[in-house]
Amino acid sequence: MDKLLICIPTVPQNREVLMNCLDSIGKNTTGDYVVVIGMNDFISFSYGCNQGMRLAQFDEDITHVSILNDDVVVLKGWNEALMNKIKQGYDAVGDMGTLRYGGRDKEHLTFWNIMFNADVIRKIGILDEGFKLGEWEDVDYCVRMKELNMRFAELDEKVCRHIGRYTTEKLQSIDESANREFFMKKWQPTKWAEVFK
Repeated sequence: MDKLLICIPTVPQNREVLMNCLDSIGKNTTGDYVVVIGMNDFISFSYGCNQGMRLAQFDEDITHVSILNDDVVVLKGWNEALMNKIKQGYDAVGDMGTLRYGGRDKEHLTFWNIMFNADVIRKIGILDEGFKLGEWEDVDYCVRMKELNMRFAELDEKVCRHIGRYTTEKLQSIDESANREFFMKKWQPTKWAEVFK
């Protein structure tokens, strides 16, 4: 039987959007699920997500893990759509994002709405908390999946609404270059440093 773990990283200032997210989950989610709210005070996206992801490492009843930003409102049947795609032979499903560096777009799954087969977390582990505010932690996790020949795909249908950058816009500045530098240093001299150069 499927059991879904939903991880929602958030900060104290986002109570209103968080409540909207939780309300949509309650109305539009089917089956057995549990929600973990990863509260942090602008420490990092990874830190907030990992408060939930750690549970999947040890709770064998959990079959799927979803990460949702707190400014997401899910639509009816969202979890079934993601689960059904995973059951087609994928390890993770979500929305494809791009990073533009060196004049090229580099594709990866974005983690504002993503679902994993729980075995992915048990094999790979949690997000790297070496990444601070400023992206790249999702790119890193996708690379870790690719290193184990895991498959991920983009969902063909719209399953949620996303405000986007609701938390980061509250901050005066975020230095994304620090996370990019951390990624490059972590993955040199492998091919991934060159792919995302």
